[in-house]
Amino acid sequence: MILVGVDAGGTSTRAIAVSESGRQIGSARGGPAALHERTTAEAAHAIAGVITEAARREPAEVVVAGVSGAADPKAAAELQRTLQAHGVGKRVQVVADASVALEGALPGQAGIVVIAGTGSVAWGRNESGDEARAGGWGYRLDRGSGVDIGRQFLQTLLRSSEEGTAEGPVASLVAQLLGVAHPGHLAQAARSLRTVDLAALAAPALTAAAEGDVRAARIVSESAEHLAKAARLVWERLAYETSHPVAGVGGLFTHEVMRDAFRAALVRHCPLAEVRAAVMLPVGGALWKAFAVSGHPFPAALIGEVSGASS
Repeated sequence: MILVGVDAGGTSTRAIAVSESGRQIGSARGGPAALHERTTAEAAHAIAGVITEAARREPAEVVVAGVSGAADPKAAAELQRTLQAHGVGKRVQVVADASVALEGALPGQAGIVVIAGTGSVAWGRNESGDEARAGGWGYRLDRGSGVDIGRQFLQTLLRSSEEGTAEGPVASLVAQLLGVAHPGHLAQAARSLRTVDLAALAAPALTAAAEGDVRAARIVSESAEHLAKAARLVWERLAYETSHPVAGVGGLFTHEVMRDAFRAALVRHCPLAEVRAAVMLPVGGALWKAFAVSGHPFPAALIGEVSGASS
């Protein structure tokens, strides 16, 4: 029996295929498959490709795909039907990417996961199994996301460029990422930026903040505030009255400066929160759900193979 877990976001798509004993059959990475910015057919094509590669073209018994934009039940159902038409597995389930992130970070537990990658969202569950979310409005609107940070950071560099002060290694790196020869040409490049381009600027922004750039540090601090406020909204909606775990996952949390800023903001907004490192990556959460669908117990040995999120 082959079980496949998929994590499909705005930057990339990842799939892992395993046997019911937990033996890894294969893994694959592909391009973005977020429903915010892809048609159902485009997302299905990208997801089906990584599933087929990970399973080594063998038929899968169960596939669970956590997909950005699939919190919309109609969008999830349409993608699920399309994937089934692709023949990727006998049983296919499409769920929100935040749902598999929660399951990966805190498998089977009550708590909250805060995702900060291309987009951002907070998703939680209480002991009764009730779930709640905050954010996840779409990449152009999400606060505290990679796109949000990248856009704000680019705006500060554009202002500096107009003032004649957009020099230095960070400005040069951003210019290089945007494919221009000099920071003074940033405005021209900015007019044709894609979502993925803005998200790519978050890393140099975080690096600049870690190195003491005051403007970048302010952007990171404000972004952490938005993420902590989202966690607080979920906390309140789930009526937590005692300590509960909160885990941060996604590309932004691989940077220490963001982890530190988020912890500090969480102390103010959710003083009872217990900050945890994620047990597994979101793709591990998708596998956890796939095993639940199959009726087989989740192999403990798999946890080590799909761990690696920082908090």
